[in-house]
Amino acid sequence: MLKLNVRTGQVRDVDPTLAYPNAHYRSAWTLPLVFSPFDHKTLYFANQYLFSTDDGGLHWRRISPDLSRKNPGVPPNLGPVTAADAIDVGPRRGVIYSIAPSPFTDKAIWAGTDDGLVWRTEDGGAHWINVTPKVLTPWSKVAGIVLSHFHRGTAYVAIDRHRLDDETPYIYVTRNDGKTWSLITDGIPRHDFV
Repeated sequence: MLKLNVRTGQVRDVDPTLAYPNAHYRSAWTLPLVFSPFDHKTLYFANQYLFSTDDGGLHWRRISPDLSRKNPGVPPNLGPVTAADAIDVGPRRGVIYSIAPSPFTDKAIWAGTDDGLVWRTEDGGAHWINVTPKVLTPWSKVAGIVLSHFHRGTAYVAIDRHRLDDETPYIYVTRNDGKTWSLITDGIPRHDFV
């Protein structure tokens, strides 16, 4: 991750993982980077952990444990050769794929993983609550989380299951901080996955 000073043209690497060269960090093609709606200096970044900085990336704090599944297993749609390759990767391979800071308080943050988990914290990351919809299975990517700007406790999650050969659109809503979820995809064509 690079920071560019547009006035001077100076570029500086501000990747939080550089401070811990012996740690094992996972990555994906795209990792989330989101500013706080409360403080334009607070930036969130994630791999399997959620990090925050409020000084332009000079110092980062890890504010979550590994939020991915301990063992997502092997997708049932993989052939034997590909399944064997997936086993060699190791039991834990997921990353946080989406971050949604609350528009109501700077302490509440939601996170979704690319292996089908949804989490939230109400205390800036000190404690995390698993609020995953019960119907989500491993290999369901939480492609996006949007928190309502009008009703605290309302969140929308978009789920991508193409790695399971499932092109069905899945969008869920909760109106009680993730205690219960409802599928809200009426009117979206069946093969338009999100």
